[in-house]
Amino acid sequence: MTEELDRLAWEHGIDGEYWALSGEKVAAGDETKRALLAALGVTAGATPAGDELRAKLGGLAGPGRPCFVPPFLAEGRAWGVTCQLYGLNTARNWGIGDFTDLAELAETVAARGADFVGVNPLHALFLAMPERMSPFYPSSRRFLNPLYIAVDQVAGYTEADAPSAEWLGAARAAPLVDYPGVTRHKLAALWRIFQRGRDGILADPAFERFREKGGKALFDHALFEAIALGGHASAAPGGWHVWDEAFRSPGSEASQAYAKEHDEEVLYQMWLQFLAEGQADEAQARALAAGMRIGLYVDLAVGVAPDGSATWTDEGVTVKDVTVGAPPDYFNADGQDWGLAPLSPEGLLKVELAPFRSLLESLMRHAGALRIDHVMGLYRQFWIPRGLGPAKGAYMRFPFAAMLGALADVSQSSGTLVIGEDLGVVPEGFREVMAETALHAYKVFLFERDGERFRDPAEYPRSALACLTTHDTASLAGWWSTHDLVVREHIGLLGEEAAGHERQARKGERQAVLRLLAEHGLGDGLGEMEEGSEAQFAEISLRLHTLIARAPSRLFAVALEDIAGIADQPNVPGTTDAHPNWQRRLPLEVGELASRPHFARILEAVARERPRT
Repeated sequence: MTEELDRLAWEHGIDGEYWALSGEKVAAGDETKRALLAALGVTAGATPAGDELRAKLGGLAGPGRPCFVPPFLAEGRAWGVTCQLYGLNTARNWGIGDFTDLAELAETVAARGADFVGVNPLHALFLAMPERMSPFYPSSRRFLNPLYIAVDQVAGYTEADAPSAEWLGAARAAPLVDYPGVTRHKLAALWRIFQRGRDGILADPAFERFREKGGKALFDHALFEAIALGGHASAAPGGWHVWDEAFRSPGSEASQAYAKEHDEEVLYQMWLQFLAEGQADEAQARALAAGMRIGLYVDLAVGVAPDGSATWTDEGVTVKDVTVGAPPDYFNADGQDWGLAPLSPEGLLKVELAPFRSLLESLMRHAGALRIDHVMGLYRQFWIPRGLGPAKGAYMRFPFAAMLGALADVSQSSGTLVIGEDLGVVPEGFREVMAETALHAYKVFLFERDGERFRDPAEYPRSALACLTTHDTASLAGWWSTHDLVVREHIGLLGEEAAGHERQARKGERQAVLRLLAEHGLGDGLGEMEEGSEAQFAEISLRLHTLIARAPSRLFAVALEDIAGIADQPNVPGTTDAHPNWQRRLPLEVGELASRPHFARILEAVARERPRT
């Protein structure tokens, strides 16, 4: 039985063993293989998968044509600013950043020489459950989050549609996004605008074309949102998994009856997507008009929530009873279960990767660059059978060559360059294939080390995006001051003894940074400044940005949080309610931040190193 089980597992893409980050070889147990095969619909004694499937689920084949690279980057370099869109603080938004704020930020930094502005994933979340605010746990990756619509820019808007001045003032002054309040007020205002202008909206040829192009996928997503918001789910919190049985598929009699009886609500949800797409397109147009050569740099999450729109409308491609995560390593001894629903490699091949292509097209439509979170997922994903935990997970191989080909096709046709977040356990030879296919690597300064030495940015590869920090790491200010250790200790991720060791190690790391700056002629005067002072950190921040900007990598991203000197990070991995992840707003309005000398000095220094020529 074991031999047959091993054969079936291998033929259907399940790797029997993998090398952990620690260097240890880990074998998948029989229980894991049986559970994964069952999730794929394969039972003991099943016929062989076939040579064609085995070949497509093979290793790192020879690459096909590369992803798109703009001609100016053939020899040149570029830089930009990244932000968490929800966190943008302006005098006109409703307590959450929106597409108009994004356009204005793009124009602000474009005037200083930036070629792109990056954002967190803009995927549709759960309008009926605003407490689910993680952009990396979306309901659907194909559609946009309507909370980013700038309501005051919608045709037909009047001042009477705005929330009370008291609520708006409190929302704009709050340090965290009030997601329930924002959702309630934005949806109510947009519904009033929709009702007043319904006849004109339905007669709009642009909206008609949008609906025709969106087809069944758009309709079903709108129906999902309408049912969820209409109170037709059971009282238990959650997605469609806990809905009344009659509503658990878009094609059910109850769902179709609801669509007919509540066509207004379904049309309204399609209109929200129309508005979001239009404002995202406008943000890209304004970025390019301001001089940017790339414009919007958007993010693609690894997967979707198992109970959201994407799985409800799925036609057999999503795998049930399995979630995606990461194996145990020395960063997380228990491994990670991201709770995301995976797509079936065999299911994707049967429909010639159509869902993957559609997803890429929807994202690249209004972007000059795309970041793929955990890009190794194009080659393999770590699957965790329900109830077994990450320690009993195994890697599932994907049709890597076919997916790379689809990625290159859409990238070339849309003129969008691609960045792959390649952190964590990376298969041998994977980064070489990335370089050959112009799938840009992701080089984070805080992670780039050789022992106790920070790797010289001059050694970074050409085909890469370089940055100091990410949304999942400490901010530069938080790292330098050890504020990140205080936070992790406070929420129980770090014991007192371990925290002490980390603080001691951090002292050595800070000295390593100073030595690296000195090696590059950027250390003058730092030793004479008061250690730990605001002035010293501001100077170190400036010089570090200057140093990383000198890397040969095509792209360099400057985090808005780092320019602002914010100590807290957007997300602390491994936490949900223990920390206000994906909620923090910038403490200053974007205009105020842009007028600060430190902001100007950093961007001017980066622009000098990477002039727009």
